[in-house]
Amino acid sequence: MKRLFVCCVVLAVIISCAHMNEAEKAFQLQDYETTIRLCLNAIEADSLDFDAMRLLSRTYIQTDSMIQARNTAQRAYDLDRESRQNRRALCNVFDVSGDKALQEGSEEYALTWYMKAAELCSTDTGILRKKADMLSALNSLDRAMNQYKRLRTMKSDTAGVAGSITGLEIRKAEADNAFEKGLDQYSRGRIKTAKKYLSKAADLNRDNDDARYYLYLASGRSELKYRRKTRLWQAIEFFGKASTVKPEKAAPHYFMAKAYEKKDGDEFTNAIDEYKKAAALEPDGPYAKESAAKARALRARKKKLDDFWGRGEK
Repeated sequence: MKRLFVCCVVLAVIISCAHMNEAEKAFQLQDYETTIRLCLNAIEADSLDFDAMRLLSRTYIQTDSMIQARNTAQRAYDLDRESRQNRRALCNVFDVSGDKALQEGSEEYALTWYMKAAELCSTDTGILRKKADMLSALNSLDRAMNQYKRLRTMKSDTAGVAGSITGLEIRKAEADNAFEKGLDQYSRGRIKTAKKYLSKAADLNRDNDDARYYLYLASGRSELKYRRKTRLWQAIEFFGKASTVKPEKAAPHYFMAKAYEKKDGDEFTNAIDEYKKAAALEPDGPYAKESAAKARALRARKKKLDDFWGRGEK
């Protein structure tokens, strides 16, 4: 029985090798249909035939079957993550996916694939350069700068990288200037003008969280001046986005409470909760004292109405 098992294993390997030899020839002849069939046969004979999986993935790329290419390369990598060849094969599929997305005009999608490729092949300067260029194209200036500086330390295309860094510094200076003007106008209460500069700053540098934070605050406060509920809901949405950017800040919760209170004078719960958050997040901040007082006042008013309508605690 043992001898029979060994014979079967040897036979499977011989069959797999035969399939692969023919598959390689077919690939060289650009007979991709035959290549795919032979690779699948080899994998069926030996489920750990990584040579077949890698060739199959390359063939799928040639036939523009990118989902199958990624799935196949991912399968090989998942089965043996220590294999440099498997890692390189998956990295290559991600790289090609990024190139194809870029050709189709999807820069965001291209960046996603280049980032995946760079994570696997962290020393591949070609992939790192594509990632840096895409970050720059998408106005992610801080992250692009970090990538270019890393490439500079790797001695990759020194002249080209230096030019990219210089260009980023000029763009970043323009974005920072717009942000400073916007912040100054915001601090003066000139919300409309602040919003214009902050919007420009956020567009010029998507990595500037401060610009996005104050833009959301300014946008929310612009809506807060209206009484229509639809505008107040928009204000609440903007303040919610601001709190997501900087969850440690009290201002978004303070203004959100104002919006809830203005939207419905008898809707206490959300307003009270937001005032409490504002007071707790920055107990020594500019909104703490008023927020705590407003929360107490609203709780007292709610209790009074609940008692009047018989909704208080029994």
